[in-house]
Amino acid sequence: LFGLGTPCAIQFDSAKTELIHFTTGRQAISAVLTLQVLPGPGPLHTLPDQTTVTPKKVVKWLGFHFDNALSFKEHVAIRSSQARSAFYRMCRLANSERGHSPYAIRQLYMACVTSVADYGCQVY
Repeated sequence: LFGLGTPCAIQFDSAKTELIHFTTGRQAISAVLTLQVLPGPGPLHTLPDQTTVTPKKVVKWLGFHFDNALSFKEHVAIRSSQARSAFYRMCRLANSERGHSPYAIRQLYMACVTSVADYGCQVY
């Protein structure tokens, strides 16, 4: 994999390489993957010759959290936690004595909270 990217001037970071096995069964597959790293210019030159990647239960890819059953539960849990923290931060601005108007708070809610909560719902 690392050698295929070199002619195209693409460098892969083995520290960011993740592995997940998608399965419908209850038993998780725990097979590891060994990648051969070819020496080359840049930060990859200091890496060892082989990199072992172990499978994970949840993998993040472009902001989407995938589990091995593709059940969307982990993504919903993470996104709802992030939306809740954005809501609590927004509530600090909604003081009844010196806060923003209800219209401004609604705009903040639609822009900050719902966009965080709804991210990735089209995938599933």
